[in-house]
Amino acid sequence: MLGINTGSPSLLDQARDNLKKAIKEGTLQVARFEVVNASPDVKAKVEQNHQNNVRALEQEKADYRSASARTSVDAQTNSASLPDVATLNKDEAKSMLSGLRQMNYVGDLDGKTLSASNGNLKTDSLATYMQWLQARVGVDVYA
Repeated sequence: MLGINTGSPSLLDQARDNLKKAIKEGTLQVARFEVVNASPDVKAKVEQNHQNNVRALEQEKADYRSASARTSVDAQTNSASLPDVATLNKDEAKSMLSGLRQMNYVGDLDGKTLSASNGNLKTDSLATYMQWLQARVGVDVYA
């Protein structure tokens, strides 16, 4: 009889952990595909798609590094302070939002008490802070 070994992580868990590690370390890469016997037009489209994906990934890496650098973490109090949304321009808010999504995914903020503001408004909620960033960027969260 075959059974499931619950004592070791599943392949999916291992893949997720490896993805989180690659995001944190900045080593995540875009795979390159080759279409055998493809026409020159198809090959050109595949290459263009690859280059677009490389640029997008590099932007996400930069967003993660930027958001990490803008977030003040105090290990003694296990707290994190996020920059005031009101001080960010649209591009900075967009980058912060992208980077925070990644920080949240990899667990950089897990268990930390958050401190964030938007002008005179204060919050300890990551969801509220991200909504403020979306509003700054111009994304209607209720649309």
